Order: sequence, then structure tokens, then C-alpha cells
Amino acid sequence: MLTGRVVERVKRPRTAFAPLSWPLLAWLLLFTPASPAANLHKESENKIKAALVFKMLKYVHWPELTLDKPGERLDICVLGNTPVASLLAAVEGRRVHNLRLAVREIRQTQLPASGCEVVFIGASEVLHRDAVLNTLGRRPVLTISDMDAFARNGGMIQLSIINQSIAFVVNLKSVQNSGLRIDTSLLQVAADVLRAGDNRDRR
Repeated sequence: MLTGRVVERVKRPRTAFAPLSWPLLAWLLLFTPASPAANLHKESENKIKAALVFKMLKYVHWPELTLDKPGERLDICVLGNTPVASLLAAVEGRRVHNLRLAVREIRQTQLPASGCEVVFIGASEVLHRDAVLNTLGRRPVLTISDMDAFARNGGMIQLSIINQSIAFVVNLKSVQNSGLRIDTSLLQVAADVLRAGDNRDRR
């Protein structure tokens, strides 16, 4: 378990919605219309997760050669059964780093030669997590998931419920090993940043 900060989901009433932590909420509201937290529910929680994924991409930088491909697009690939998939489809065609976003679902057997710059791994793939991450290795592919312990086990960005708020944890070591770069402004609103030399419990 992480020392100092808890990254596991906390128990909460089924009817309650976990609002964003205030620093993260302020950051997200720079781009997203506000909605009263008290009126939000699980579907809205997933919408915020999808919005976070989209906004985060503006602060992630890939090696130039990675994005030098036909179509001038950035591919977001979704692996597994997750309600976030259909919500991510809403950003199809929008632009990040002057590249058109393309969203598609993939199977594990299509990795790593799938042309993905981003892979969102649904919580349904928890039993295949290590296999997926090992397959991607140190390739410049941003890995994101809302499954528990994702960042501690080598995933790059984990969306979590922390202290009854939506937040995210970044495994900076994994990001740097892949050749990607994340702006400091994004790291500053992360709930936790795992760095090289971190010897935290991976269970």
C-alpha cells in the first residue's frame, strides 16, 4: 500500500458521487462547464474520467518520430469493457498538439503493433494488466486506467477515488522510461507522483 497517501477506492454510498479534489477541479474547470457535484452520479463520474483523459493529453508530449505518421492523428485505443469507451468517442476528431484524435477499441492480441499513442485499459482487464504492460514495454504509449493499483504496478496514469474525490496518480518512472514527457503543471495537480527509486508496496 502506498505510504502517506491512499490510492485504493474508499467505500461510499452507492447513491453518492465522488467529486473532484479542489486543485483538480479548478484545473478541469478551465476547460469544462461546471455542474453541481450534488447532482452528479456514476454516469457523470465516468464523463469526468473521459474529460480528464482528453485534457491530460494536452500536457503529455510524445517523441516527434512517434507522431510522424500518415493522417496527422493521435490514436486513443480502448482495451476491455469499460463505460469510459463510449464517452471517449465524444472527443473523436478534436485536436491535441495539432493532431486529430481518433478513438477505437482494440483487443489485447493487437498490441503492440496497433498504432496507438494512448491505451486506456478498462478495469475488466485487471487479470491481464501485467501482460498488457509487458507487451507495451518501453514503447512511447501512454497507459491510463481506472483499475486499482495500476500506477504501482507500472501503469502511467491511474484514475482513482481518493478521499471520496476523483483524482489521479502518475507513475513518472514509467512515463520517462517510455520516452514520454508530462508537463509539470499536470504533475502538480496529481494526487501522487511515483518516481524512480520509489520502493512502495505493489500489492
